[in-house]
Amino acid sequence: MTKKISAEGAFLEVARSLGGRRWNLRPADDRSVRTLRQSHDLDPVVARLLVARGITSAEASDYLTPTLRSLMPDPSVLKDMDKA
Repeated sequence: MTKKISAEGAFLEVARSLGGRRWNLRPADDRSVRTLRQSHDLDPVVARLLVARGITSAEASDYLTPTLRSLMPDPSVLKDMDKA
């Protein structure tokens, strides 16, 4: 017998995950959410999720559209790499 979980107050009305855990939305600063929405033209849910994950407006572009250049370190800091 499984325990029934109410979807009331659950994030995106998802009562529980496949693993049985309840989805709860982390708190996010409304002002930061609004700034992120306006500066990057994002859906309110996406902006709130990013702010809740600690992504700032300055970091949002790299987070949403990552590139190898932004993810990889400067090659000159790697061992045995000489500056040309």
